Amino acid sequence: LASALRSQPLSINFRAADGTKINVNNLTSPMKMTLTVEDPKATCAFWDEATAQWSSKGVQTIPSEIPGILECETIHLSIFGGVVDVALRNFVLALECSTVGD
Repeated sequence: LASALRSQPLSINFRAADGTKINVNNLTSPMKMTLTVEDPKATCAFWDEATAQWSSKGVQTIPSEIPGILECETIHLSIFGGVVDVALRNFVLALECSTVGD
């Protein structure tokens, strides 16, 4: 299962005076952000550097009434974006193009 980015990525991090990254995890109050997205089916995710893929762990998608706007809440800081899962979409496209049933 792969995800495709459907917004400009948003990086939110804190750095110490010497430039080293300060990890911020498990916030007691979620931080809210708004992203502009190209796909209405996009959901909130962050770039998981350990797995090199988009993940929704610790990130929640909040329904928005405004087309093209994605509301997100998170309990950690990272690189965020609006993504759509492409495996299902590619499977449906392959199935529609398939001549197996003919």
